[in-house]
Amino acid sequence: MPLSTKPSQLLSNPSQTSGLDPTLPIMRAHGVPALIAHLKGALSLEVAVARGQADTRAYAKRQFTWFRHQMPGWIWVAPEEAEAVIRARLAAQ
Repeated sequence: MPLSTKPSQLLSNPSQTSGLDPTLPIMRAHGVPALIAHLKGALSLEVAVARGQADTRAYAKRQFTWFRHQMPGWIWVAPEEAEAVIRARLAAQ
């Protein structure tokens, strides 16, 4: 399967995924197990997408938890506020 293959092409032609080794790391990526289940007919596309989204949210939550415990001085800053926060901190030094 070429690297340029788009996910939508895979969903429209599931035979392209039949040769993939199930032990490949990519097969455990967020959303992939649910999409494979969809291609096998075990899940609807809507359920597969919802599971992928839930997996992604859970991963993001685990990242926040890790940062909170491993980096006690770390604070969350919204992307649109980042520049102002950095400038304020630099000015305070």
